Amino acid sequence: WITGSWPGDLEFSNETDWLNFEKTYSDYIFSYAKLADSMRAESFCVGVELRKSAIQRFQFWEKLIDSVKSIYSGKITYASNWDNYDKIKFWNKLDFIGIDAYFPVSESKTPTFEECYSGWEKDYNNIKTLSNKLKLKVIFTEYGYRNVDFTGKEPWDDTHHNTFNIEGQNNAYDAIYSRFWSEPWFEGGFLWK
Repeated sequence: WITGSWPGDLEFSNETDWLNFEKTYSDYIFSYAKLADSMRAESFCVGVELRKSAIQRFQFWEKLIDSVKSIYSGKITYASNWDNYDKIKFWNKLDFIGIDAYFPVSESKTPTFEECYSGWEKDYNNIKTLSNKLKLKVIFTEYGYRNVDFTGKEPWDDTHHNTFNIEGQNNAYDAIYSRFWSEPWFEGGFLWK
């Protein structure tokens, strides 16, 4: 976590700072990759939502992934944010396409199952197309809907914390499970909050 900021906004104005970040980040990831390997963890995620770094400095990520493979024997992914998974250039180095799946699926205060299900149409097709093109399964490295009003509008938004809406939450979950969980190209996901 970056105090007061979202990791996707992390960016540096000069090469020295980028290289310092990449060195310290690599050391950090290598220590956890070694730990994951020693514990025989089935999979390991090399990064989460570092949108600007993953796009602007993709060569760093390719090198990092190759190095992680030399010390970790399980499957590897990267957790891209929902709005830039299609811009990642290093998926071919990984075992899964990882997406933090906070896609907007409904503008309604209490979204229905039908709204949420149809709200996935475009993104579902785009994800499936990418999976088929790269011949990689997709894993939702994060997904979740809170029990609040407008849960399907901006699932990452926590400003509606004074409301309570279990019906909308249930409908959003039913829709994501109905859309993805039985697909042969979909590996599953990790529920967040």
